[in-house]
Order: sequence, then structure tokens, then C-alpha cells
Amino acid sequence: MGRILGDHSATDSIALGLREIARQHYLGEMPPELAKHRIQTLANPNFPVRSLSFAFRRLLYQTFPGLDPAVQAELFHLGQVDPRCRIPSVVQTGDSLLRHIPGTTLLPTRTSYRLGQCARPLLNGALYEGPRPKVFEFGVGSGIVAASLLRDCGEEAVEYFGGELDPSAARAAKESMRWNGFRPETCSVSVGDGFAVLPRDAKMDLIVSNPPYWISRGAKSPKARTLGPALALDGGEDGTVFYSRILKEGAGYIKAGGHFLLQVPLPLVDRITEMAQAEYPASVVSRAALEPQREGSDVALVVQAA
Repeated sequence: MGRILGDHSATDSIALGLREIARQHYLGEMPPELAKHRIQTLANPNFPVRSLSFAFRRLLYQTFPGLDPAVQAELFHLGQVDPRCRIPSVVQTGDSLLRHIPGTTLLPTRTSYRLGQCARPLLNGALYEGPRPKVFEFGVGSGIVAASLLRDCGEEAVEYFGGELDPSAARAAKESMRWNGFRPETCSVSVGDGFAVLPRDAKMDLIVSNPPYWISRGAKSPKARTLGPALALDGGEDGTVFYSRILKEGAGYIKAGGHFLLQVPLPLVDRITEMAQAEYPASVVSRAALEPQREGSDVALVVQAA
């Protein structure tokens, strides 16, 4: 799960510092003791520790249990606060910051972050042979896949286009891209229904998506409402509506030899594989668990269009 850094008012003043600490510690470039010292420095009387979300305060405490007792008390203050309240927050996932608006975007996850990292091997040839490969993301959400992909491939190495039906989610994704230092010229997010945001003659080297895949009945359940809006969860009666759309409509936008990269829940993998092979009979389909260490992990399904 992503790491919630804080609400908007606190984030404006601390996001850059926290991002750098988190990035360096995550990559192993900053020893834990130094990271702890810098967190201690942030947690001085002038720093609004209590304005950080409970989830992030708990994370800091668990990651750095040797913090000063007074700081620990601050980190656990108001522990009954529900982090799912509708306060915009910043989420640290991997080395990226994402704008998260409960009720509008789903909480960014490590699984989706890894999906973005799966893009580079598929683009390797195009990355070095020019022109820059073109990537389209069907349903951007908070921007986690885009941030991971651009970070891994290099912002200047690809042309990224994203389509998002929900205007609020699109705004959140644009803000996420700005926070991560990506420029609008190289990372375009548009509001629209799927491929409708692209020119009719556009051809992509890669089409990537983590589409809604809950069955409609489940997407409207009380449990689902705690995770996000039905728009971000509802995959139709059998959970495959958006996979079908992406594979069928994507035929008009994928280059010969290009790839589809889809995040698929394990129970749907065989069904989506059959769909891909029916749509692209000569295609090469491969799969890999996005979190191999976790049983039942979502799968990265790769379809190479012949």
C-alpha cells in the first residue's frame, strides 16, 4: 500500500523534504540513522507533526522505532483518526509522490508501481533506436503507473499520453506529475473516455492500464465504498468490460509489434488471456506476478500485437 504523507496544508511546506528522505531511504542511499535524524529535525516544535496523517505517523514510528519518545507521542497522537476521510493527501509509493483524494482516486499501491516498471523491457528497443516510443495509459487515476514508468524509462525517453474519464482524478494526476518534476510537454493527461482523447491516426508502442475489474455487485458494496468510487472499481458484470474495450478498441491505436501491458487480478488472468488471443490470434501473451512474494498477487499480462 502507498504511504500517506500528509494533508494538503502540511504538504505544501514539507513535501520536498519528506520526498527526498523517503526516496534516499527507499533506494538505500541514506542510512536509517541519518534518515531518523532528519525526521527528528523535521519534528521540532515549529513543525506541525500533528497535521501529518495518522497513517504516515504510524509508518514513521514503525520504520524508525528509536525516535525520541516525545516525537513518538506526537506520531501516535489522534490515533483514532480515520485516514480514509475526504482530505486530499500525498502518498509516497516507491520513489514517487501521488496526489490522493479519497472518494475520487484509489489509494496508489506498490503493485501498480511495479506495473509501471514493467514497461521498460517492452520499450527497450524503441528507447534506443528513436524516435521516442509513444505510451498511452487507459485510465490514469492518481498517476502511479505514469510516475513509475516515467521515472524508470526517463521522462525525456518516451512520449506519454494518458486518458482519464473523471476530471477530478485527472487533476490529481496532473498535480502528481508536477510534484514529481515531470513536465506537461512530456506527460500529457487529458479528460475523456479511453482512446477518445487520442487523435484518430495515433499509433502507440505501448498501451498500459490497470482498469476497474471488480464485478458490478461488489463495486457497489459497503466495503468497496471505503476503497474508492464505483467508477474506479466497477468492471461490469464479470469484471472484464474494460479489458475487452482496451483490447478491441486498442487495435486501432497499437503499432504492429507493439504491446499491451495490463494489470489483471489472478482469477481473471486465463479469461483475459483468451480474450487477447481471440482479438490478436498471432499475438504473444506472457504473464508475471507483480508481487511474487505475495500469494494471489495481481499479474502483469503482456500482449504483443502481431
